[in-house]
Amino acid sequence: MHTFPHSAFPSLCVHRFIALFAALSTLTVCVLIIAQIAGDAPELPPAFHAPLDLQTFLMSLGILCFGFGGHQVFPTIQVDMKKPEKFHWTALFSFLTILSMYFPVALAGFLAYGSNLKDNILLSLTPGPMHTTTTILISGHLMAGFVILLNPVSQEFEDCFNVPNGFSFRRILARTVLVGLVLFVALSVPQFGAVLALIGGSTMTLIIFIIPATCYLKFCSMKGDWDAIEIPLHEKALCIELIVVGTVAGIAATYSALVALTYSHFSKPLYLS
Repeated sequence: MHTFPHSAFPSLCVHRFIALFAALSTLTVCVLIIAQIAGDAPELPPAFHAPLDLQTFLMSLGILCFGFGGHQVFPTIQVDMKKPEKFHWTALFSFLTILSMYFPVALAGFLAYGSNLKDNILLSLTPGPMHTTTTILISGHLMAGFVILLNPVSQEFEDCFNVPNGFSFRRILARTVLVGLVLFVALSVPQFGAVLALIGGSTMTLIIFIIPATCYLKFCSMKGDWDAIEIPLHEKALCIELIVVGTVAGIAATYSALVALTYSHFSKPLYLS
């Protein structure tokens, strides 16, 4: 994993501002969505909840892993912290904060719309000023998050082509090409749900569950000219549990996504419409 020295960022305060903007946008969007659902609820028919379907659940697991799969950015964040040794508290607080924002939205949508809830909850909301504001804010959040999440990929991409680690025309060109490739993929696959489930169930379960726990156990068991690290039994058990659960869930989610892709009818790419 490539980590960024401070010099890799022309201005860390800019990235902090971007991260703060993304977080505040998300919080505002969650509040607006819940308010819109509360306003829509009296006009909606009684919500119907279909029986739990294993394949749908596994595909949802893959999409969930994809949505929370920003682990490649964690080394970057830790390097830029004033107290990197407290990163575990930062990660815990961050995930609890995200859970406190997203869970009420998911619960409200589930109770109000039931099985009629679309993959993108914004498509289920009644159009209006609040819906427009929500769309604008979530677009801002995605653009801000895109800048942060794409940085590790950009750094690796630039390393492959020996692009100088500093502001230059070659760096602008490299990142423009990378963003262009991302845009091409987005336009080529308009219905992206099954693809997200496939990526989330395969690569993201590796990144989130399997590889970190495996590397931690491996590194701590290595011997050398350093103080030996003894892993407590409960940590070993937790790591093994993560590896096993991640492997089983990843295989199942990947298989379900592949099955869904076999009967999915994709729309034409937007540039051919």
